[in-house]
Amino acid sequence: NAKRPFRVWIDAVAKIPGNQRQFVLREIGRHLVGVTQRGFASQGRGGERWEPRRVPNVAGILRDLSHGSRVRHTRFTERPALISSGRLLNSIAYEIVGTDTVRCGSRLPYSADMQEGRPSTLAVTETRKDNLAAWLRENKGWRKQLGFLFGRESYTVRPKARRFIVLTDADLAKATEIAGRLVSGQVTA
Repeated sequence: NAKRPFRVWIDAVAKIPGNQRQFVLREIGRHLVGVTQRGFASQGRGGERWEPRRVPNVAGILRDLSHGSRVRHTRFTERPALISSGRLLNSIAYEIVGTDTVRCGSRLPYSADMQEGRPSTLAVTETRKDNLAAWLRENKGWRKQLGFLFGRESYTVRPKARRFIVLTDADLAKATEIAGRLVSGQVTA
């Protein structure tokens, strides 16, 4: 359990004055955001490589078709997974909770679905069908793979879990190092 050693370690530095403890938590939070965002570039985190996207990315195509007949080119490539618009990557943030906890994650409504691989259902509306028809007139090679959507009212995507919020042993070691530098006087808040 990664949370227990982290919690025990924070308790061990509880005597650090509040403003200095906040400094330690901010530095740990910045570290966690940085390593999480680098995981998007390396396509994995915590020793686990993320599965590639399905091609074509039907759920992504349906989302694009909500706004017109333009479909992003990334809907037809396996990598990078979890990056199409950059919203998820750029939403990674930390917050300090109370006096001894830092939490890292994303507040986007779909972030937990991507993290855990939870299914979600998208409506195949008439607008999406009309936009798909217009797009397929220009991209006839995709009719076979996407034409089935005309007969559907909804489409359920079952993504692979891609764990981007992970607390590793290396992260715990870095947190200990950050606090140790403050305690030893190498860094001042």
